[in-house]
Amino acid sequence: MKKVIQQELVNFYTSDFWKSFLEQIELAKGVRHAHLSVDASIHPANLKYLTNAYFEKHGENLRRSIWLTSEGPGFSNCYYIAPETRCHFEIMQIFNPEVIIEPMPPEKAIGKKNIDIWDDTYMENYYKQFDFRPVDDDAAQQIDDFFESKAWHRLLEQMVYNVQRNKHGHLIARVGVHPEEIAKRGIQALRNKGWVVDRAVDVTFRGDVGGAMTGENFEYKKITFLLQQPETVLEIEWEYDPSVVIEARPYDIVRLLTVQDIQKDLESVPYVTLTESELKEVAAQF
Repeated sequence: MKKVIQQELVNFYTSDFWKSFLEQIELAKGVRHAHLSVDASIHPANLKYLTNAYFEKHGENLRRSIWLTSEGPGFSNCYYIAPETRCHFEIMQIFNPEVIIEPMPPEKAIGKKNIDIWDDTYMENYYKQFDFRPVDDDAAQQIDDFFESKAWHRLLEQMVYNVQRNKHGHLIARVGVHPEEIAKRGIQALRNKGWVVDRAVDVTFRGDVGGAMTGENFEYKKITFLLQQPETVLEIEWEYDPSVVIEARPYDIVRLLTVQDIQKDLESVPYVTLTESELKEVAAQF
C-alpha cells in the first residue's frame, strides 16, 4: 500500500497540472500570488516536506520557510511557498479519504477554481472601481504615522514578537489612498527597523466568514508584507473609505491562528502519513 501512496505522490509532482501551475506563476509574468487547491488524504506535513524537496531537487531556492495553517479540521494550507523565480503561493488542501492527492474539482474550490492567480493586470483592472485619494505630503505623513501606531505595533506583537505561537493574523484598516502607496511606505518603515523585507504585494482573496464559505464573487483585499528577517508575514486587510488616508479599525487582530489551533485541527483528521525515509524515496523520483 505504501508503494501505491508513494507513486501517487510522484505522479502529482511530475504531472502536467503541477508543471503548468509553476509555469503560470513566474514572477517575470507579473504574477503576485496564487492558490492551488487539492483533494488529498496525505498529511499536510508530508505535503510540506515534498514541496520543499521538489524545489530543492530542481535547484530553486525558497525565499522563506513553508508554514502550515488551517481553516478548520480537514481544510489545511501549505502557506506562502515562495520559490526564487515565482510568486508566493499556497496549496489549499481539503481532506478526501478516497484519494492520495489530486487537483480539487473546481466546483469544490474557493472561487470555483483549483488554480487561482492574481497578477498585475488583474489588480490594475480591480483598482478601477476605486477613486483613490492622491498621496500628497500630508497623506504621506499619515501613512508613515500609521506604521508607528498602536494598531500596527499590535500586529507586530502578534506576528513578529510572538511568531513562534501565531502563524496568521490580519490588521483591518480603512483605506482611501492607493494600497500600493501604502505598501511602498510600509516596506521602508520595516527596513528602517533593520529588517529584511522580501516584497510587499496587494491582492484580493476569497475566504470564509465565521466558518461559512462566501460566494465566489466576494473578495477581500489585503496588503501582504513578506519578511525574511525576522521571518514572518504581516497583512493589512483593507476596506475602501475615501474619507480617510489610512486608519485602523478599532478591532484586535483578526483571523488569528495559533500553532495550537493548527495542531488541533491536524490531529483531528485521519491523514495518511509516510516516514521520512519513505518521503525521500518519493522525492528521489522528482
